[in-house]
Amino acid sequence: MGGRWPRSALTNICENLKYYPRNSRVTLVDKNVYLQSYFEANSSRISHLKVERFIISHGDDLRGVPSNSVDVVVATLVLCSAANVGAVLREIRRILAPGGKYYFMEHVHERSPTFLRTVQLLLSASGLWPAVFDGCHLDRDAARSIERASFKDLSYKYVSVEDSRVPLLNLMKSHLIGSATK
Repeated sequence: MGGRWPRSALTNICENLKYYPRNSRVTLVDKNVYLQSYFEANSSRISHLKVERFIISHGDDLRGVPSNSVDVVVATLVLCSAANVGAVLREIRRILAPGGKYYFMEHVHERSPTFLRTVQLLLSASGLWPAVFDGCHLDRDAARSIERASFKDLSYKYVSVEDSRVPLLNLMKSHLIGSATK
């Protein structure tokens, strides 16, 4: 999502954060340069949290976060648009404290050969979808990438999320939800 942060995406960020435990200390990382101002405008929705800082960066460059310093990383729909998925996962492992948890939700390609999977592969390979949706790829296999990242206690499941209001989003209906430990 290039440019200004859409209201629906900001709502989703606030929706995720409302479930964090009271007094959680949070560092927010996002590549969108407009995130901080939009987030601050809606800060009353997450007043139970202590937002320590914002880092405007891609997930493959978290040098602003010390190694072994974070108890939990929550990543929602990150790997689809990462330029280097392996680098993002290495950074997550680096910043997690020993025993730290990585919780993720990623949209993934259809696992069986269907018409939908063919469309996903074509839109990603053509560059059309990534160009329109800020680098998002419909053909990523997040499970395989996370498995290769050497986390412990990896657990995940696939779920289908359909949106009758915005049928185009059904190109991303398959999701991977899970957790892993450093």
